[in-house]
This record gives sequence, structure tokens and C-alpha cells, in this order.
Amino acid sequence: MEHKKRGLALLLALTLPLLCGCEGMVSERPMEDLSGWTIETGADVPTQDVFAAETQMATLYLLSADGDRLVPVPAEVTMRDGESLAQAALTALLDGAKLGRTDATWPMNGEGKAPTLSVSDGIAMVNLPARYRALEPKTLFAVRQAVANTLGSLSGIAYVNVLIGGREEGLDLGATTPVGTLTRIDDLDVQGRYNRLDDQRLSGAGYTRLTTLFFPSADGKMLLPVVRTLAYDAGAAAIDCLYTVLEALGSVSADELIEQHVPEPMGYISEMPEIVRMPETGEQAIEIRFSGELTQALEEQKLTLGVYLGMLTRTLMGVVPGVDGVHVLIDGAAVTALDAEKMPDGEALAFKNELMQSDDFLSWIGAPVIVYDGAEQSGKLIRARCLMRESEQNQTRARLETLIARWNEDAVSAADILAVSTEAKNVVVNLSGGFAAWLQTLDGDAAREKVYSMVNTMTQGRSQQSVIFFFDGEQLDELSGGLCMRGRLTRNPGMVVNDDGSMGVL
Repeated sequence: MEHKKRGLALLLALTLPLLCGCEGMVSERPMEDLSGWTIETGADVPTQDVFAAETQMATLYLLSADGDRLVPVPAEVTMRDGESLAQAALTALLDGAKLGRTDATWPMNGEGKAPTLSVSDGIAMVNLPARYRALEPKTLFAVRQAVANTLGSLSGIAYVNVLIGGREEGLDLGATTPVGTLTRIDDLDVQGRYNRLDDQRLSGAGYTRLTTLFFPSADGKMLLPVVRTLAYDAGAAAIDCLYTVLEALGSVSADELIEQHVPEPMGYISEMPEIVRMPETGEQAIEIRFSGELTQALEEQKLTLGVYLGMLTRTLMGVVPGVDGVHVLIDGAAVTALDAEKMPDGEALAFKNELMQSDDFLSWIGAPVIVYDGAEQSGKLIRARCLMRESEQNQTRARLETLIARWNEDAVSAADILAVSTEAKNVVVNLSGGFAAWLQTLDGDAAREKVYSMVNTMTQGRSQQSVIFFFDGEQLDELSGGLCMRGRLTRNPGMVVNDDGSMGVL
């Protein structure tokens, strides 16, 4: 044993000089020069905006053969030309009869006029073709709930408002009780749900409904939806629903993106609103007579008459059952059209048969979106809510334009975006040479902030998680601080912080 210890001691004595000699040889490895490396771009230079078709799985809720239950059916849906997953899923659902299922069906074919769909801040608004009115009330209710379950099963959608031919059809044949805004339900016995609601209607008891209201945006150029629970009196008829909702529009939701000083509708009426039959066409209409003071009140709040009437029409047509449009008179004169100066988008609008309908104001719906911008902490990003047209929120170019407008930089603008291609795995953007020159003037942290604010914004909510940048058809090598611009730049969650400096969440 003693002999073994002596051997180990001798070995240690022999190796110590070697170990000590290594001390001067250990040093930090210098960063390699990558400038000579070939980095594949992985994409061609885009010359125009292109959207690659994408396929994803969605759960479509069809009806059982007897129409009593909802049947969940997993299906692949294809998004084409930049449409959203919600639009693709709705199209597939309405074409559900072609799936050839023996355990599930759809009461209509997908041919004819296409439905309209808007999704804003978790609220989906669907307008099915008028031919769905031919269905029995219980079947129509099942269809509406199937739409709500299909869209409500998608990420980011909590509420679904389903109109038929631009109007609220009501729960019953007499169109006296609104269905309201729906949510996804786990109990698939849709016939049982309909019976409970109908029994409630027949009992004459008061009831509550989720209701979608619209308000002007803070800049007065768009309409934003808000869902509230409203209480309706026992035995409430359509006219009672009208009064309840007009009162609700007098209370604006607290949101920085919504205009907080909107003239209360009931404060400017000259006669109590009615539901009337239009003499020329026989259509049922909500008739509201305002005094001339409304015009002055709107001017004081810098709101156009167009956005105000859009607020009324989009809200009332989604709640009051069985009406075909809204007929508005101001100082006794019917509003038959709106001149360009009375419109938030500066384009004139005429109303068919003096009736305002829901889809007349479809293009005015806005949607809050998330963009990423520089934080107070250098080299970090924050998540910011911005407003853009709902119809453009799924367009990568429009998202980038919104971000650049937020920067408010004189050197760059939306005109510097030459082309954006959304491919299967990457977003590919071609910016101007002037944009590249501006980036090259920024210091390391500032350049990194701008680049990754674009990367994170353009990949927000998308399956594509990387961006490839070109500038006048060429890739840059590096920006200040050593940020390599060649190849793909991947979404960077590590740069995102909250307003208080804590780590944020993508």
C-alpha cells in the first residue's frame, strides 16, 4: 500500500510542471472573421407581393343527421392568397356537405354568394348568405352555433356574432328574441340548448345576452367591436331590444384605442325610434330621427357623420331581430348618401333605398394588432398595440407599414417596401437601398432594435418564424455592432421586455 502511495506522489510531481506550464497558454479565442463565409439566402428576391398557400388542421363542427347535435370533424384547410385560418375554416365548414361524412352533414351547399368574415380583438363577425333564412329556426340556430364552435376553437377567437343576410334573425319564427353573440360550447347537444333558450323566451322572463357593440376608434377613422352582457326585459320585443342597445351605446368602453367622447344616441333624438315598414319597398327598418344638434356635437368631437352612423348600423343590425336596415333622418331630412367629407376614409357612400346595412360599413372595421418597437432599455423591445384595417391585419406588408409609421422617421416610409413574399417557412422582404443606408447610420443597439422589431412584427401570429432581408435585390453583410444580415433572421423572444423592464412574452 505504501509503495502505491509513493508511485502516485511521484506521478503528481512529474505532471505539476506540465500543468503549470499550461497557464500562459489558456486565452479567450478571438471571434472568427465570417465575412468570407458563403451563407445561403434560402430565397429568391421578391419582385411582387406573394402569399404561398398554407395548409393547417382545424376542427369543423358539422350537424348530426337529425340536426340535434354538433359533430366535430378534424379537417385540413388551405389558406390561399393570404387569407386567414378563420376564413379558410369558415369556407370549409360551409362546404361541409362535400366531405362525404355518414355521421355528419351540412344543411346547405357552399355555392352562391360567399359569406363575409371580420375578426377583431378576439371577436369574429360572420354574415351568412340570406338563403340560410329558409332553414327551420332550430336548424338555423344549430348552424350558427356550429359556426361559433368552429371559429371559437381557433386561437385568438373568443366570441362569434353570426348574421344572416346582414341581419339578426332571432331565435324564433316571429324574430322577437335575439340570439346575441355566441361562444364555443362543450355541450354538443345543440337541440337541447335551443329548447332551453326557447322555453326561456316563452316563459316571459327577462334574459341576458352577450352583445357586440361598435364604437369609433380614437382617431375617428375606424369602428372597433366590444362584447358586453346586456339585460333585456321580460317579454322584450324587437323595439325593446332597440332601446336597450341605444342606451348601451351611451357608455363607451375604456380602451385607449377607442374614442372616449362619443355623443350619446339617446341624447340627440327628436322622436322615439321606431321599427317601420318602408313605403317603397316594404322592408322592415329601424327609423331614428335625430335633431340638428347631433351634427354640431360630432364636429366638436372631430367625428364624421359616417363613422357615427356606422357605429349605429353595425351595432343595431347585429342585435335587433328581423330588420333589413337602418333609416336615419337628421332635422327631418333622410340620410340617403354621405359625401366624401363626412366619411372617415374620404370616399362618398350611397345607401340603397335609403337604408343603411351592416356590410355598408364592413371596410371600416379596425383591429388591434401587436407590433414590436424599441424599449427605453437600449437593445430591447416592447409589445405595442396598434390599430389597422381588419381586412389588412393578415397582410405582412400592412403590418410592416404600420410599424414603420409608428417609428415616425423622416428617412424611411412605406414607399421603401418594394415587395413582401410570405413563403412556406420564411417571410422574404425586399426593401429599398435608401432603407439600407438608413440602417447603416444607426449604432449597434439601435440597428439591432430596428431589425428585430421588423422580424418579430412580421412573424407575429404566423407559422413563419424567420425573415430574409434584401435591399434593392441584394443582401447586406453586417450592420453596426456586428449584426449579420445575410441568410435568415429568426424571431427573437429574448429582446422583449415589459414596460417595467421585466422579461416580456411573445
